[in-house]
Amino acid sequence: MSVNDDARLMYLKAQSDLRAIHGMSDSSVFSDDIFGFHAQQAVEKLPKAWLWSLDVEPPYIHGLGELVKLLEHSGASLPEQLQSLEHLTDFAVHFRYSADMAPLDESREDIASKVEELSEHIRTIIPDIGQSDEDSEKVS
Repeated sequence: MSVNDDARLMYLKAQSDLRAIHGMSDSSVFSDDIFGFHAQQAVEKLPKAWLWSLDVEPPYIHGLGELVKLLEHSGASLPEQLQSLEHLTDFAVHFRYSADMAPLDESREDIASKVEELSEHIRTIIPDIGQSDEDSEKVS
């Protein structure tokens, strides 16, 4: 399967967010809302990359549940990690612009691990989406 440029770019952008959350393990330096935002962004971009690879242009939305529904309607078999991370949706907007404290429902390590597993799942089903050295320099 050949991957279009939009799918590859979205996947590479998700990898940037994934690297960021791996670097945010210290909660005394990075608040939960900042960590949660980048985790949500990675999770949002991964299904969008998957949709692009299916020739479905994803809408400009942050709702992870809505992206899950679009993938289901496209016939995709969803991994458990995607559905278990839907709770991160509130970190996209609500907790960024609110005085509410942003609670993480699980540890940072568990969230990062699930995002990593989701990324690897997508790399498995779309084998040529992986990055080259040249591509990673463009995104960094």
